[in-house]
Amino acid sequence: KGSITMTDESQFEVGKNLAMTPGEVIFENDLFQLIQYTPSTAKVYARPLLVVPPCVNKYYIMDLQPANSMMGYIVSEGYTTFLVSWKSIEPQQGHLIWDDYIESGVIKAAEVVREISKAEKVNVLSFCIGGELVATAMPVMQARGLDWFESVTLMTVMLDHTDPGEIKHFIDWNLIRQREKQLDG
Repeated sequence: KGSITMTDESQFEVGKNLAMTPGEVIFENDLFQLIQYTPSTAKVYARPLLVVPPCVNKYYIMDLQPANSMMGYIVSEGYTTFLVSWKSIEPQQGHLIWDDYIESGVIKAAEVVREISKAEKVNVLSFCIGGELVATAMPVMQARGLDWFESVTLMTVMLDHTDPGEIKHFIDWNLIRQREKQLDG
C-alpha cells in the first residue's frame, strides 16, 4: 500500500475483531461519515458527545478491540456518542482546503448531532489534527453566533506552531508561503 507497517493487517477485520462497538452511519457527505453509537446503558445523558479524530487516521483508531476501545468505554458510561469518520480523499477532491474541513466537516457534524439529538449544545472530544480542526472551527462558529459547544476536550493537540520542533525540517515553508499568496490573491 506504499507504506511501511509492522502489523499483519490481514489479522484484523472491521466489525469482527476491530471496531466492534455497535453503531451506524447516520449522515454522510464528501468529507466524512457520522457514526452514531448504539447506547449500551438503560439511561443516557441528554447532552450528546461528538468525537472528532484526526483526518489522517481511520475512525477505528478510537475503537480497536473491546478491551481497549475508547468508544466502547464512552458508550458504556451513558453518553449518546457520535464520531466523525473522515473519508479518504480522492484525486478529484484535491481542491479541498482547511476551510472545507471546518465548514463541511466539524461545523456540519455539530449541526447534524444537534438536529438528531434535539440538544442545543454538544460536548466535543477531539485529538491530534481533529483537535486543531475543532479549535479552528470554534472562532468561526463564535463569529456566526453559533454557541453549540458546552465543553471541548483537546487531546494531544498542538495549537501553537511557533516552534514545531523537529518536524520543521520536513516542512517546505516556501511552498506554504506560495500557497498562502495564491489564496490571498
